[in-house]
Amino acid sequence: MIRKIFNSDFIKNGISNYISVAWMGGVSIIVLPYYLHILGSQQWGIVAICISIQSLMLLADAGMSQIMPRDIARCNGKSSELYVIYKSFLNAYSLLAIIVFLLTLGSSYFIVDFWLALDISLKKDVFICIILLGLQFLFQFPNNANVGYWNGTLQQHKSNIRQCFFFTLKHIVAICLVTQWPLAILYQSGFLLIAFLESTSNTTKILFSFDSSIKNQEKLSIGISKIFRESGVLSIAVAIGLLVTQLDRIILSKYVDISVFGYYVLASTLAQYFLQLQYPLLRLFFPRLTVALNKQNIMKLLYSIIIFCVFPCMIMIMISPFFLSLWLGNAEAESIIIWPLRLILIAIAINSIYNIVYQIMLIKQKAIVILCINISSLLCVLPTIWILSTKIGVIAGGLGWVLCSLIQLSISLFWIFKRKKSILL
Repeated sequence: MIRKIFNSDFIKNGISNYISVAWMGGVSIIVLPYYLHILGSQQWGIVAICISIQSLMLLADAGMSQIMPRDIARCNGKSSELYVIYKSFLNAYSLLAIIVFLLTLGSSYFIVDFWLALDISLKKDVFICIILLGLQFLFQFPNNANVGYWNGTLQQHKSNIRQCFFFTLKHIVAICLVTQWPLAILYQSGFLLIAFLESTSNTTKILFSFDSSIKNQEKLSIGISKIFRESGVLSIAVAIGLLVTQLDRIILSKYVDISVFGYYVLASTLAQYFLQLQYPLLRLFFPRLTVALNKQNIMKLLYSIIIFCVFPCMIMIMISPFFLSLWLGNAEAESIIIWPLRLILIAIAINSIYNIVYQIMLIKQKAIVILCINISSLLCVLPTIWILSTKIGVIAGGLGWVLCSLIQLSISLFWIFKRKKSILL
């Protein structure tokens, strides 16, 4: 009976993971060209800057999203322990959100006046949008504790449904606002409003699911410092790895025109939806590999990655001129982003293979190896994009992605072939 329930939840969660990825990716593909059309290249460029800054803010998670579901799952459904862990992580996420918000406020003047290449007429709008983004993060980031709770209690389908609902609602509100007033400030205001509603409603729903006697009797026994301590080297490695994936946007935002940067973010955002295709597979296979790390399971994951991740990337590379023409209907944007898009898709195809080895490293607790790989990538990619961005523009961002993925795959394959006898169970 338990096996049937597990299999049922396994299948349900797996299907919901892919539906969630497909829905959010599909909605974005539909609405992004509309934003570009209605806002214009400069106002969309401001939105692109906010999207890039938000990606940097997410570095604050640095491994907690991997630790929380593990700790939740170990409770075996004991309500008192679940409540303690949930509240501990909720407090940790809230503390980090406040810190990042204050850092955003403090750095906003530097970003606007010294880093970004902006016309004077745009500086006020960019500054206001960054403040609105900081407020959005203040409300949105603690919601990671809610997602971690549902994932850890095998309720990924519930988490996916709510994420898809609020994701869609954000775009509905934003579209209504910018259609009437085509300003990046209104776009960001719509996302801020729904982020507050999403985080508040999810937190309230989970807290009300616990019996009041548990909330009154149980004291938080897991300190925030303990949570940060447990993430350890892995958190540093994950943070550096995420930073490497944002180097293109960080550097290009300084050296290219805001309109060109906005086009580039469209291309990288589109490409990264193909990156999302591998995550449902990794979430499904990771528990199985943890229990039985053998050649059979690894090959099943490899074949699945090739079919569902590598092939779609290769197809998009081939049809990208036709797709961009149909998707954007903007000849200027198409000519600028066609090669960055192709290069990032090549990098994502390579990365999907690397992530198979990455799962093995996680299982074998090789955080030091992951850290070394990510530091190597950082040291090579940073100067490459920095030097080339002034010479070949946004194509430098795509080359940075390819270089990063090749370094990751090369080092990881060297590591696994050198130790393959001791790795497999």
